[in-house]
Amino acid sequence: MMPKPTPLPPEVILDRIRFTAAEFQRRRPEFKVKPFASFARFMTSARNARPEPFPGRFVLDITSTVSVDQPTAVQRVELELARAFAALAHEQNFGLSFVAYRDGHFVPYIMEDDQVMVKPFGFTVQEGDFQFRPGDAFLIVEMLSGDTEGFLNAVVEARKAGAVINLMVYDLVPLTHPHWVAEEFSLRAHAAFTAMLRISHRLIAVSQKVAEDIACYLDLTSMRDVETVWPMPVAHFRLGCDALLRHRQPGTAVHFPAGPDVLLAAGTFKTRKGLLPLLEAMDILWAEGNQTRLVLVGRDYLTNRTRTQMKAHPELGKRLHLAGYSADAELAEALTQVSAMVIPAFDDGFGLPLVEAAALGCPVVARDVPIYRETSGGDAFFFPDVGAREMAEKLKEWLALPRKKQLKFVPRTSLATWRQSAQIMQAILLSSAMAFTVDVGVNASLRLLVPPAGQKPS
Repeated sequence: MMPKPTPLPPEVILDRIRFTAAEFQRRRPEFKVKPFASFARFMTSARNARPEPFPGRFVLDITSTVSVDQPTAVQRVELELARAFAALAHEQNFGLSFVAYRDGHFVPYIMEDDQVMVKPFGFTVQEGDFQFRPGDAFLIVEMLSGDTEGFLNAVVEARKAGAVINLMVYDLVPLTHPHWVAEEFSLRAHAAFTAMLRISHRLIAVSQKVAEDIACYLDLTSMRDVETVWPMPVAHFRLGCDALLRHRQPGTAVHFPAGPDVLLAAGTFKTRKGLLPLLEAMDILWAEGNQTRLVLVGRDYLTNRTRTQMKAHPELGKRLHLAGYSADAELAEALTQVSAMVIPAFDDGFGLPLVEAAALGCPVVARDVPIYRETSGGDAFFFPDVGAREMAEKLKEWLALPRKKQLKFVPRTSLATWRQSAQIMQAILLSSAMAFTVDVGVNASLRLLVPPAGQKPS
């Protein structure tokens, strides 16, 4: 028996992650993957069709939702899919189960209220461990948890019991742009993604752009010349837009400025969200005497320093407002009053704030990067993906538009409701639809690119 290879030290793996990321960024702009022609037609029909009921059980992992006090991003997706699937299961009479990881196992939950927006968001835990059965369609909405190894082992047991493992992928940012996240997070993301590639039967991305990122990354790290590979199906679907719209209560008090002289940006305070460059652009406008106010809604992320840097800004409390976490009803009311939702992020997996603002009739001003072209259907007002000066010029152009012209930049044509989102997901799982396949090996993506001798990773 051959001895097991000695694990690489974390610092070596991190160096390889960085080098592979640099190669990904160099190659991605020209990388193309040929999708199956039938998938576009499938997406069009699945969005509005009534899929057949699941022949077995549909099992949805809600670990991320029941673990937090305030749902953002992933938790919102998980929660809205759960509510949409609960409605579909009631109408179509198919088996639906909710599970969450706890202490080495998945435990069952039931949904008792589909409108509660405080923890545990209408879910109640049940006694005992959840027993997976052959044919269960198991959808994992988030692959990382506090106990990653235990979570992965629990997924393996579900697969052994006969469940079909479907993994949703939001983005590959910790692997493709590790300079935007903590080193520990990149290492955890690499270990989790590698393991989930070996466990999953299908990957389902939240956008076509993320699906193509997966294809490019795995093409770089494939083992096709070294070992046996198998084709991994990759699909993508659209996220819903109507959560804020549903929770809007006209007349709700807003504790931060909201009016026609306000630009609003919403999202967790992370480096890649581009909030500091947005503030630099506003500084340029303010220096010219512009009185437009900037409101930033969102909470801090780990030890990110974005908010700390902003707290020392001389315009804080005047033309700059850090609103913190905002409840859905309050944010929805604000979006019906402000000049625009500004999306300054450098990269994203989908961009929920964009579609949620559009659903409320709020115009969208966004960085001109591929994901926002896709999410908005090209109907947003874009500023170039360059420096703060160029952003400031486009913002000045936006602010000079009459309101009637600003309202032409509400991206409505690309919107899908959460019900339609769940219907697309249901159709994917029932028909095994895929946009394309990617090669995955036994040691899938473990073989990160190795820098040539003497070359430092970027």
